[in-house]
Amino acid sequence: MVEIKLASRGNIRDLYTGCLKEDIKYQQAFNKSADLFFKKEKKGWTGLVAYDEGKPVGRAEFYPLEESFSGISGESLYYMPCIFVQKPLQKKGYGKKLMEELLKATSDRKGVVTWTAEGWMPKEFFENLGFVVASRMGPVNLLLYKHQEDAKAKWLKPKFTHNNKPDKVNLDVVWSHTCPFMTVNYENLIAQVKKLSPAVEVTEYFLRERKDLEKYGEMNVYVDGETPFMGPASEEGVEKVITEHLTKKGLAK
Repeated sequence: MVEIKLASRGNIRDLYTGCLKEDIKYQQAFNKSADLFFKKEKKGWTGLVAYDEGKPVGRAEFYPLEESFSGISGESLYYMPCIFVQKPLQKKGYGKKLMEELLKATSDRKGVVTWTAEGWMPKEFFENLGFVVASRMGPVNLLLYKHQEDAKAKWLKPKFTHNNKPDKVNLDVVWSHTCPFMTVNYENLIAQVKKLSPAVEVTEYFLRERKDLEKYGEMNVYVDGETPFMGPASEEGVEKVITEHLTKKGLAK
C-alpha cells in the first residue's frame, strides 16, 4: 500500500531518494540541501515522500513561486521543481499518487507551475493530470495546473547578461544547493574546467534568495553567454563545448 508522508527531520534523506550515491561528495551535498530545505521550510517549502511497505519509492516538492529559484513569474502560484520515482518502479502509479496529494495540498493558491523538456519529466504525464501548456521556449514547456481559472504563468526575463569576453572562454555557473545530485555535478564540472586552459575563466553565481534568480537567471551552465546544456551535463560534454569555443576564439593551444 502506498503511503505519502511530509518530509521532516526524521525522513529528510528519503526526500532525496534518487539524488544520492554512496560517495562522500553526495553526503556533503545532501547535508547542504537538507540545511537549505529546513531554512526555506519556514517560507513554505514542502516535500512529499512516497513509501511502499515502508521503503521510499518516490518524492516531490513544491514551493511558493516567490520563494523558488525558478525563472517563472505568476501570482498566487506554487512551483514544483521535481517529481521522481525510482526507475524500476516507474509506471506503477506512484508518481500519480504523489501528484494527487500535491495538488490537494496546493489548493490554497491559484495553481501549480512546473516545466518539462525532452528527457525530463514527460509532458504527457502532467497533461493527464490536468496541466496545460502555458508557454513554450525552445524545447521547454511551461506547464500550469489551474486551481482557479484566472491562474497565469510566464517566463521571467533575467536582467543579467552573462560573460562573453573575446580573450577568454567564459564559463558562468548559476547554481544552488536545492539538489544534491546537481550540486555534485556542478562541483565536478567547475573543477574539471579549471584544469583545461588558462584561457578559460570560471565565474560562479550562487542562488540564495529569489532576488538572486531574478538577477542571474535560472540554475544552469553558460558558455560565452550560451546555454548548451539543460540539467546535468557530463564532464566530457562540457570539455567538448569549451574546446570548440577555444578553437573558435583562436585560444586553443
